[in-house]
Amino acid sequence: MKTLIRIVATFLVIVFVFYFVFWVGGALIQGLARDHLPDPVVLIVSYVIAAATAAVAARYIWRQPNSPDGLVKDMIVGGLLVGGFGFCGGFFGPVLFAPEANQGPLLGLFIMGPLGLVLGIVGGAVYWILKKRRVPKSPQ
Repeated sequence: MKTLIRIVATFLVIVFVFYFVFWVGGALIQGLARDHLPDPVVLIVSYVIAAATAAVAARYIWRQPNSPDGLVKDMIVGGLLVGGFGFCGGFFGPVLFAPEANQGPLLGLFIMGPLGLVLGIVGGAVYWILKKRRVPKSPQ
């Protein structure tokens, strides 16, 4: 994979994973720990968990060209990349094109991001199947 494509893919995965984990995970933490933790602590915990998860996903995407080929690898990479595109388009698109819509970013959080993730997983599996068919078997 070319370096520019790796940089763009890694950046998109960082943005997608960070925002998704921060907002969805933060809401779950807020709901579960409402009576036990003050709001600033919940915010800090949400940031730390989101940053750590984004770093792990970015490292995986950055190093994936060096890993051996496999179905699971192609499904994970496809899911993260297409899910990242879907989330960024659904989250930032309404903010840019319809700033008066107060629920615009929810499109990326609850529809475009998860739908892109599922489509990317399916697309990664199809890509793996097609790639496996293209590679000729070596005679033994």
